[in-house]
Amino acid sequence: SALNWFCVCTLSSKSGVQDEDIARTWYYWLFTRLSMAWGRYVHGLTVKGEQNVPQSGPALIIGIHTTHNTELYLGLSYICQVKKRVVRPMLHFAAEFLSPITNRFGGAPGSKELAVELLRAGHVVGIIPGGLEETFLHLTNNGADCYSPLWESKDGVPRCGFARVALAMGAGFRVLPCVFQNGEEMRWNVLFSVWSWLGLDVVYGRLTRRSPRPLRSALYWIGLYTWSVLSLPLFSFTVPVKVTCHVGEAVAVREGETAEELRERVRAALLAIVHTTQRRTHRSFWDGIHQRWRELNCSL
Repeated sequence: SALNWFCVCTLSSKSGVQDEDIARTWYYWLFTRLSMAWGRYVHGLTVKGEQNVPQSGPALIIGIHTTHNTELYLGLSYICQVKKRVVRPMLHFAAEFLSPITNRFGGAPGSKELAVELLRAGHVVGIIPGGLEETFLHLTNNGADCYSPLWESKDGVPRCGFARVALAMGAGFRVLPCVFQNGEEMRWNVLFSVWSWLGLDVVYGRLTRRSPRPLRSALYWIGLYTWSVLSLPLFSFTVPVKVTCHVGEAVAVREGETAEELRERVRAALLAIVHTTQRRTHRSFWDGIHQRWRELNCSL
């Protein structure tokens, strides 16, 4: 899975396409400037731990899904402007129909082989492992667990793809956990809130899990495309919360460890950032707005 911020196409994701080739295009320039202006003036965007992103060489950034992925545009733009690096987001195959647009922004199909190729070519790769299952969790009960990573498929299989990518790079390779504080609160979707308030999110989830495989798959895809459409800005409102991007200290690959072990260490690193900076895993518009209001008062 990955950044809805975030893009698909084999052509522009080939390892031979350099960061500067993408960054110098007028549309990427415009994209980063508009995103940064929005982040700074609406959300007071700040970044902590930016020194953990290398100025050169490969890096693998791992994050948590929000229900809208708007915060990802800010992350891509910040790294491009400050570090002069273009993040290569690895995207869900269901987003391939967007490739005529997204192929110009450095995106890539969510392939382990391609991710390794990009890293070995010295690029920064971004992955959000949770997929739709994580998004559904974050929608449930009006965001009661919206900052909890859920790295399992709809059939309960652990998602370890990103860990296998890191292991392929060898011992010592560094994985960077990244969390957007108040990222989920950046947008309020009325339709999702009503759906959750009526308890239909829980009902739909139980029906999907308990259905036989053919029906379960059908319900999964209906949910995926319904979320994809309804998560568009057209159906939600911007909330002026304070947003802070936390790039944690790298989790280094250990000699001989398994993909499952690395997966759990990265997950623990993400939760540690959530608990030490935000101190909650549930959604709270009030907290985010209050933090932004205090910041504005201090700057006046």
